[in-house]
Amino acid sequence: MISLRSATATLARLIRAAAVLLWTVLGTDSFAGEIAGQGSTVLDRLWIWTHPVGVHDGIDLGGGRNGKSRMKPVEGAEYLGVHNLYFIHFPNNPPISQFQQYALDFRPMQQVVWSLTGAGGDTSSEGREAVLKLAGEFPNISGVILDDFLHWSADSPPDPWLAANDVRFPVDLVITPSAPVDADRIVLVQTAWHSGDYRSKEFAIDLSNDEKVWNEVHRGVLPNTARAKAEVKLPRNQFAALRVRILGTHDTQAARSCGLAEVQIWEGDRLISMDQWKAIATSTYSERFCAGNVLTACRLKSDPSPVTAPEPVPASMTPEQLKELRERIATNGRTLPITCVVYTHQISTRILPHVNQVDKVAMWTWRSEDLVNLEANFEKLRRIVGPKPILLGCYLFDYGDNKQMTVDRMRLQCELGLKWLQEGKIEGMIFLASNVCDMGLPAVEWTRKWITSVGKQTILKSP
Repeated sequence: MISLRSATATLARLIRAAAVLLWTVLGTDSFAGEIAGQGSTVLDRLWIWTHPVGVHDGIDLGGGRNGKSRMKPVEGAEYLGVHNLYFIHFPNNPPISQFQQYALDFRPMQQVVWSLTGAGGDTSSEGREAVLKLAGEFPNISGVILDDFLHWSADSPPDPWLAANDVRFPVDLVITPSAPVDADRIVLVQTAWHSGDYRSKEFAIDLSNDEKVWNEVHRGVLPNTARAKAEVKLPRNQFAALRVRILGTHDTQAARSCGLAEVQIWEGDRLISMDQWKAIATSTYSERFCAGNVLTACRLKSDPSPVTAPEPVPASMTPEQLKELRERIATNGRTLPITCVVYTHQISTRILPHVNQVDKVAMWTWRSEDLVNLEANFEKLRRIVGPKPILLGCYLFDYGDNKQMTVDRMRLQCELGLKWLQEGKIEGMIFLASNVCDMGLPAVEWTRKWITSVGKQTILKSP
């Protein structure tokens, strides 16, 4: 006997499949406009943010418990009861060779938006080409997303060097000057990653004259606090290369990796300029967090001349590259709107060179404690981007502080988002992420019920 729940789920899948077929028959652009811009119900405007299985394993559930998920993207959508999906890749996860299979899995979804830049701002020309090719084959791929695209914050230091997640130790960072140098000490600066991960612990310092034979001169431990420093005295001998061996991590969950915010080399009271120096590492999270980042802050500090902040802000692509991409998408058979992630701590006119080249923005509040400023931040963003459509990003877990999202803060996001939907202020709401939907979180269960209760409401105004 078929249960009522099973029959209802089957009917829902048939309805979504019929919607995709209708899209193919009527034309993708017109159908996408009807769903995204003129959807008649709240449910038409709700999305789930998804990743490959397990990428958020290790989050802190409290009571000494770490989260673990087996939920696939489409399963997450069905669990929340939504039929629109964002899919965001991690570096080489999934590999490009598996994109086709994911697209096949996503066929029951009404709309799919696929990442051109993924977690951490990861992107490649090969990956972008693969996504655009898929969009020509699968009519429910209705747009593309630039995740972690803007690498800038008004109060943030330069990007650090980060090793890959679950890295095998030791991890080597080799720094080479353009010519042998004399120095009397080195200063290592701990990372200040927002989640508290990528914290290096035990380390060793080696010197070499030829990068073949290394002489260990020190072993120590970096404190487990943001931008903590470890100062090491060096023997007064010239060296042609310096190696920092990271031997362990302070991380107990999530990244289980290491990194450094910067490396400073001193001679007396003089900070040695590293303009012509190079740095390579045996492990790197992504191109954005490359080994050369440890030299950047030192270059700025050692230059006595005023430093003018670069315009535009650092990002995964330049505005010119983004403009070329947008023009190419527009001539690739049909128009795919480009959405750019903007965190509330990035809201500034400085992001306009990039934002002017995209079609929509998705606003996210990284730390749940900052949700008290949600209305003010939205108005600030609206003044900057003008009439450009905005989607409200709603975290189901407080990733900024690596703890559970409270139901009260979840309710604040949802109720304010519903109000803005009805007023035509936003185009949609996105719930992040599928990877926490099967962890028994109260915020997730409350959101499921909320979606069921409001999903059939009619949207009276279009954005």
